[in-house]
Amino acid sequence: MSSGCDQVPDNFNKSSSDQSNLETVLSILRDPCSHGSYANATAGLSPNTVYGMFLCRGDISRASCSNCVHSATLSMSETCNSHI
Repeated sequence: MSSGCDQVPDNFNKSSSDQSNLETVLSILRDPCSHGSYANATAGLSPNTVYGMFLCRGDISRASCSNCVHSATLSMSETCNSHI
């Protein structure tokens, strides 16, 4: 599984609104009440806009999808913070 950290731009500033926008997007995607098997999220204004999305396979349950997304977004938050 790819963490997605390799797609973080070189000019990402951990102490600016970039980090806040990233955490906002991950939090929105993590919220099980806001989506089914697909969701996208955007936070921040250009040039600090952060985009995120997920799409779960149609043959898994909504609960499994939600659990996977929750786990992945938490993992990305932790993993990417150590790489930035």
